[in-house]
Amino acid sequence: MESIREANVAGKKVLLRADLDVPLKNGKVFDDFRIQKALPTIKFLLEKEAKTIIIGHLDRPKGRVVEKLRLDPVAEKLSGHLKKPIRKLDDCVGPGVEGAVAAMVDEDVLFLDNLRFHLGEEENDPDFAKGLASLADIFVNDCFAASHRRHASIVGIPKILPSYAGLMLVEESTLLHSIIQSAQKPLIFIIGGAKAETKAPLVKKLARIADKILLGGTLMFEKSLEGIPNVMFPVDAVGVEDIGPKTVEIFIDEIKKAKTIVWNGPLGVTNAEDFEVGTRKTAEALAESSAHTIVGGGDTMAALKRFRCCDKIDFVSTGGGAMLQFLADGTLPGLEVLGWKKH
Repeated sequence: MESIREANVAGKKVLLRADLDVPLKNGKVFDDFRIQKALPTIKFLLEKEAKTIIIGHLDRPKGRVVEKLRLDPVAEKLSGHLKKPIRKLDDCVGPGVEGAVAAMVDEDVLFLDNLRFHLGEEENDPDFAKGLASLADIFVNDCFAASHRRHASIVGIPKILPSYAGLMLVEESTLLHSIIQSAQKPLIFIIGGAKAETKAPLVKKLARIADKILLGGTLMFEKSLEGIPNVMFPVDAVGVEDIGPKTVEIFIDEIKKAKTIVWNGPLGVTNAEDFEVGTRKTAEALAESSAHTIVGGGDTMAALKRFRCCDKIDFVSTGGGAMLQFLADGTLPGLEVLGWKKH
């Protein structure tokens, strides 16, 4: 997998798949963490005098135009960070986009609209991928959080254009790979959240490398995980909404013994004060831990920020599901198509 640093991008049209799926509130970007993580690659392309065409998605419009999911607030926020005007278009393919790209000069940044306004994105339609690829000379994937998806902008375009990994994609994949290969032990995973059906198969795989896996959220009722060595279920619960006080004590004891901790998914319902105790106390324990701590997932990050524990975490992944899948499988579709080799 070659980094964008190894490409000759000067004067070239570069199609950059960025991570733009950020939370909005009242039409403004509420949390720009992912935008900030994209800045090193964008600034690198600007320094090399490339013509940068940014593509990405926001939420799940399911192939139709949803006005509140346009990327204008994201483009506005990025423009502020770069201190540079950015032209934002109302589509990502078509004659209007092609004309705007043709008019670009070196160091221009062109910002296209939500890829998921088109069904072809999530369906990995070859024609949609060709339409995007036709805009540029080089493709760069810097969106780790979507690299577990077999979407047109992730796995389709690299089959057409010379393709490279962005700086953030390299950073995340390298660091997470080191956990698989050489994490300090004991290594524990804390896994919660609402998506038991997608996370349960990953828990089974992660149990091969973990010393302990602590379960919360909907996973604490997942019977398919019973009997797996090192998988710890709660011993008590607050209804179905949170882990109980005895479980909190047991989990904190495991956290104190750990040398490496990976956390994805709140352990309870964090939008209700009565059911966020498990998540809050876990966050506080991570903040106090001397272990190497890695956290991923939007809901987990939101909880850490609310409990003011964010700055005590060693590494924050932009991906939630992508982070777990990478750690479970050692690879992702979006990395493999760039030449990543599973070790």
